[in-house]
Amino acid sequence: MIKTYFLTALRNMLRQRFYALLNILGLATGLMAFLLLTFYIQDELSYDHFLPNSSRIYRITQSNIWEADQERLDALGPAAARAIQEALPEVEAVTRVHTNGDWLVSHTTPSGKVSYDEKRIFAADSNFFEVLGFELLEGDPKTVLQKPNSLVMTQSTARRYFGAEPPLGKMLEIENETYTEVFQVTGLMQDLPNQSHMQFDMLSSIYSYPQVKRMEWSWIWTTFVTYARVKPQTDLDQFAQKLAILPETYASPTIERIFGYSFEEFVKEKREWKLYPQALSKIYLHSSQTGNRLGSLSDIQYIYIFGVIAGLILLLSCINFMNLATARSVYRSKEIGIRKILGSSRRHLIGQFLGESLLYTLIAFLLCLVLMSMLVPWFNQWTLKNLHLSEFLEPRWVLRITALILFTALLAGSYPALFLSAQSPIHGLKRKALEGAAGVRLRNGLVIFQFTISCLLIICTLLVGQQLHYMQTKKLGFAKEQLLVIPKVERLGTQEDAYLDQVRQIPAVLEAEISDANFPEVYNQDYFKPDDKNGQEIPLNCINGGPQYLETLGLEVLAGRDFDKKYGSQDNQVILNETAIKRLGWTQENAIGRTLWYPGNEFKVIGVMPDFHFSSARFEIGPLALFYRGGEWYHFGNWHLIVRLAPGAVNKTAATIQDMESTWKSMSPSIPFTYQFMDQLYQVSYQREKRARVLLQSFTLIAMLIAGLGLLGLASFTVEKRSREIGVRRVLGANSFEIFQLISQKYALMVLISLAIASPIAYWGISVWLRDFAYRIPINAQSFIVGGLIALFTALLAIGVQSWKATRIQPMEVLRDE
Repeated sequence: MIKTYFLTALRNMLRQRFYALLNILGLATGLMAFLLLTFYIQDELSYDHFLPNSSRIYRITQSNIWEADQERLDALGPAAARAIQEALPEVEAVTRVHTNGDWLVSHTTPSGKVSYDEKRIFAADSNFFEVLGFELLEGDPKTVLQKPNSLVMTQSTARRYFGAEPPLGKMLEIENETYTEVFQVTGLMQDLPNQSHMQFDMLSSIYSYPQVKRMEWSWIWTTFVTYARVKPQTDLDQFAQKLAILPETYASPTIERIFGYSFEEFVKEKREWKLYPQALSKIYLHSSQTGNRLGSLSDIQYIYIFGVIAGLILLLSCINFMNLATARSVYRSKEIGIRKILGSSRRHLIGQFLGESLLYTLIAFLLCLVLMSMLVPWFNQWTLKNLHLSEFLEPRWVLRITALILFTALLAGSYPALFLSAQSPIHGLKRKALEGAAGVRLRNGLVIFQFTISCLLIICTLLVGQQLHYMQTKKLGFAKEQLLVIPKVERLGTQEDAYLDQVRQIPAVLEAEISDANFPEVYNQDYFKPDDKNGQEIPLNCINGGPQYLETLGLEVLAGRDFDKKYGSQDNQVILNETAIKRLGWTQENAIGRTLWYPGNEFKVIGVMPDFHFSSARFEIGPLALFYRGGEWYHFGNWHLIVRLAPGAVNKTAATIQDMESTWKSMSPSIPFTYQFMDQLYQVSYQREKRARVLLQSFTLIAMLIAGLGLLGLASFTVEKRSREIGVRRVLGANSFEIFQLISQKYALMVLISLAIASPIAYWGISVWLRDFAYRIPINAQSFIVGGLIALFTALLAIGVQSWKATRIQPMEVLRDE
């Protein structure tokens, strides 16, 4: 029986090759898009699941006690871990990871000293490997981080330093501007998988750094990412309730020691202070308002969006199959009638049609694999994934793909099978199957649904692209072009200022200055009071910069003056931006000469600078304070040289950079020279939106292709069905345009109906998406009009092909039997 089904299906396929090709292409394209997006979603959802006991591990976050613009902090003070361990019996163990900045790591080889700039060195408690479960290739997980100056490396990092030599026992020198120590390699681990929210190259013992031990009592040195592993069968609601109130009990001594007042007063001046558990598997996708200083982040909303798109595209390809099958049913009505007269039951006929659908789906899947083999490298490049078709051979994917093929075949073939098998033999022999109003309404409804989805995706793609373009081209308040950033100039030691002077002498350099700000990230923030100790505290972002800092950025003070030694010491002076002035309740005119109070210090306001985006254009411009480099305001010790190249020096950029590097090497040959362009730094902050736009554009094109293939088939059917009418019209003098109009007007109307349905849905969806952006585009009618025109053009292009075919019909051939 099954053999008969497939032989009959194969004969029908060969007899109607054009429609078979359309069906196979539509199904193959839909399956390809569905599988690619499923691959992507599966990878995104699998973060941190590779760790044993991942379901019992929680990252502990807290209320953001420093900044109102961000809901929570991803890190705690060093003292919080002990309180969690002691106060909560549900907790088995607690471990901390400390992000202690970038380091210069050196290794002595027979040919000399080799140094690397390492940005991914974390410090961790000695129980890190026991709590989280990362596996070691060499070394004891209980002791590798037990002693100070111990270091665990990943395989690729070990090869970079030691080649094929065994790394254990080797020595590395780690240094920054205030710290230099020799570490011993005590452990080796595999490179972290991409599906880890935590990405590091080296992990050092946390007590290698004296400051950690000195600050163990602190709750407000919030740089320690803290993880707790709870016991099995823990009541998570009770655990969360107990955890939330720990700061109220344990943080009071810190507040009194630092600020001189009670915890209640601290909370009253700022905001509530609670701790929250966040499941390990939720960190990567659910931390857009919390952050992740240990690695990258995504957003769960994109998973929902791409999941819906994947399902809709697969549905579109199945609708194509349904539409063409029901449209062509009139040509199989005699077959169905004869089969019923000869004794075929409805069950057999359903099996026949579902068998045909399965055959089409199997062939489409093979074509889908060919298409995926060509597109996966491109897909990996844009999504930063490492997907391989070989994963299909894994048992979990074999079962999923088998289920997908069966589901697609059932979905695509169910409607034709059920309705065609239900017709009576008499109607079948009279070729009346589905030629009535019900059949026409069904096909029209499916076409409208297809183009509604297509219009929706086109409009959303256009608006997402406009928002991204707006952010990328938005005026930042300073000229970011022709700005070069040379990080870590503090590594030059006492030659730091000499290097600055040498760079200023390069002909193509217009201005240069040193600052601790590395746009678009400014991490230094604290609370200040205006004028005296009794005012209301406000948070300010803080930058230290030299006297030519604003000039290098291309900014001029709006009121007051810039830093200038001729006015005496600048150490306790500050320049505020416009937003800071407003938050303080001042005006530009009366701000000059007033003071900012900070415990133990006061700073005199000498100037007001314009607002500019010192962070991503996703966020509102915050209050900013510029302090004098080398003055009384603290810094983290990381200094960056900002260089403005002359406008006419574009062709000399490479030579200018080479001059800067040569000067650097002459002062410190062993320290690596690196640089970045300021505009590129800002572009990196939009990577998540860029990837979303590319994926949305690509799969919108696929949806349009599938809808176009379906319309091509229906238009072809229309031409065949109305061939006699077209022949008569040709005899009566109808031209090609009139024939095109005859065929296309119904479908053009359906596209316009689709646009009317899709527009409010697109408006609502984009409105929700844009809420995450402080600066956003207005949702204009232009995108909806353009989206409709693109959909209409696609439809008319598909119809136009068949209209051209209709104009080639010879009236004599179609009318000779009339």
